[in-house]
Amino acid sequence: MNTRQFIEIQSSLFLEVKKALSPTDSIGLVLSDVLSISTDAAYRRLRNETALSIEEVALVCSHFNISFDALIQNRESKISFDFLDVQHAGFSLESYLSGILTRMKQLLANNHTRLYLVVNNVHFFQALNFPEIIHFRLFFWAKSHLFLQEYKHKKMDIHAYSKEAYNLGRETLHVYNLLDTVELVDRELMRGYLRQILFAMDVRWFKED
Repeated sequence: MNTRQFIEIQSSLFLEVKKALSPTDSIGLVLSDVLSISTDAAYRRLRNETALSIEEVALVCSHFNISFDALIQNRESKISFDFLDVQHAGFSLESYLSGILTRMKQLLANNHTRLYLVVNNVHFFQALNFPEIIHFRLFFWAKSHLFLQEYKHKKMDIHAYSKEAYNLGRETLHVYNLLDTVELVDRELMRGYLRQILFAMDVRWFKED
């Protein structure tokens, strides 16, 4: 790697750090704390006068949740993303909606963001207008796709979503409505969802009153 490439990568890393900070934070002071170095040493790195060591790069990426792969690879052909490891982290309606809300707020914070949606089953964000739809959708997903152990003998109670889940859903819908979106909706919209409801009824997954 030549000097120009190194400077570009280190500068890109610090740009990602700045995005993660609030307007009142000093990147020099924050970097000094994260790397346990003096403020002068931190600013020498920010000016690209001193190269970050591999250990320092790892510390910065870990602390600010930055993908180093995204910095060094061709962004036009590579995509890096995080995912919710529900098998180990646990799954709940609240945690799932909270994760979506966080990502939607990140999109909203970026200027000139346009979100494209191709919908061939349930329109997730529009369905947030009807909490019962989302509640059943995620229940069916956890029980029939993820095969989560705690859902193995669990029954679907259509009204058993929490106030927290309801509020998260309403806030997510509000943020979605503020975004510039393009929605491509299939004419068979909701047919698959209705089949899931019929299947759940046939196998007695619904809680009986």
